[in-house]
Amino acid sequence: MIISWPQIWADMLKVEVWPSDLDKGVIWLIHYLFEYKFFSLFSLLFGLGFAIQYKKSEADNNNFTTYYIKRQLILLIIGVIHALLLWPGDFLVLYSIQGLLLLFFRKAKPKTILLFSGIFFIVPIILTTSFYLAASFDSSLLSQLNDEFTNSITPDLINHNKISYSIYPVGNFWEVFSMRMDDTLRFYKSLPFWWWNSFAMFLLGLYAGKKQFITKLDQQKPQLLKTFYISGILGIVGNVIFVWSYNSQNLFVPNFYNVINSIFHIVSVPTLTIFYITSFFLLSRSNFGKTIFDCLAPMGKLALTNYIMQSVICNLLLFGFGFGLYGKVSPSLGLSICICIWFLQMLFSNWYIKQYSIGPIEYLWRWLLYKKISFSAHKTQIF
Repeated sequence: MIISWPQIWADMLKVEVWPSDLDKGVIWLIHYLFEYKFFSLFSLLFGLGFAIQYKKSEADNNNFTTYYIKRQLILLIIGVIHALLLWPGDFLVLYSIQGLLLLFFRKAKPKTILLFSGIFFIVPIILTTSFYLAASFDSSLLSQLNDEFTNSITPDLINHNKISYSIYPVGNFWEVFSMRMDDTLRFYKSLPFWWWNSFAMFLLGLYAGKKQFITKLDQQKPQLLKTFYISGILGIVGNVIFVWSYNSQNLFVPNFYNVINSIFHIVSVPTLTIFYITSFFLLSRSNFGKTIFDCLAPMGKLALTNYIMQSVICNLLLFGFGFGLYGKVSPSLGLSICICIWFLQMLFSNWYIKQYSIGPIEYLWRWLLYKKISFSAHKTQIF
């Protein structure tokens, strides 16, 4: 939604762009089932991956810090290029920076990591509540925020949305690039307010890696089932309140819905993410589930390539140097297109992984990191 019409800025203005009941339902469904959940999932996996790499490096007596800093800097470069040329909502830049912060926790005890994960989860609630209380008890501050929202922020966002509709569907690459720069800067200005939750999930993944939960899942089925039920209840019920409060909050003039949304971002987003993880694992233990995951696994091996590829496809579909569908794709049609892209990527990934063992973007990343990779038909060898 963010790439096909100015969804974020329209939400801030409480503008209803797609009035049909079908599109309203699809928007609600996307917020409920997907938004933040898979971002949280990737954050957790990033922390888990860090734990695995660090453990392997220790076993091999390698200089992990030097290797890892170089790895993250290369990821940062890929993310910056991606953000500027393809997708202002890129998360690789954030991941590359947050990943470096994990170095401070690499030798920490699991309990310490879990404690800091909880702290990072709670910080946004403290900030949001403090902002709300400050405005509630200071009438001059509240008046100032209202005036700024009415006389400055609202006109700016309205104008920005108009320009988006006028440039993105018809502009050439450089015109789209200039507009994307504006969107990128606006997007990254919001990072200080929501990066806490993703780093909390980084730490949760690191904690899981330190405790070796992934290798012990089959031996912990009773605890896994309990986690499945608890996270399911909290996630399924809590996200109703999360989406409701999201649609009622005001990010510029705080109201009580901001506090509710911040609380349920912590209560419901990580829990639904964990519910998805436990669901996937339990399903994978059945014959039917194993068949499904055999089809899905190649997509994971090409995760970075598929991520960039989605941006390339959407750019060609939406912007003036392609088919120019920006602003014309309703949420319901957009969801159908997403499913088609996803299905085609699954077919492509299954074909590709039979020819090569590593994706092209993954290959570039590792080549820059190691410069000892031989790329050949059938299989890629890493010496």
